[in-house]
Amino acid sequence: VIQKICFQTLKKFVEAWGSDGKLEGFVDYSYKEILPVCFIAPIQIFDMTDAQAFLAIGEIAGVMKAMINCRGNEFLLYLQNQYLPSIHVQPDVTQELLVKLQESDIKSLKPYLKALFMKLRTPQI
Repeated sequence: VIQKICFQTLKKFVEAWGSDGKLEGFVDYSYKEILPVCFIAPIQIFDMTDAQAFLAIGEIAGVMKAMINCRGNEFLLYLQNQYLPSIHVQPDVTQELLVKLQESDIKSLKPYLKALFMKLRTPQI
């Protein structure tokens, strides 16, 4: 429950301050701190067999959708060119994620993100 509430709060921050000029430095903060937590928590911390984790993943989807709504293509390019390569996500997986983020609603993103996070837990050979 706490994880879900934390991501709900992060989403509200992004919605409130994620556009240019709303809060100086917040865009950089959202890319350097909020976005990584959206991947680190489910990959390294969540118990994916727990139903609460699935609810939190829905909130993570909401955070990412809010970042797209506020930053648009800039956010997608950051994901593609900087963040996802830094955590060793393969280019084909990156492209698939970018399409899903743009075309899917939060409800349909949840199972996709859960599967993606599970895949990213497994070391790539």
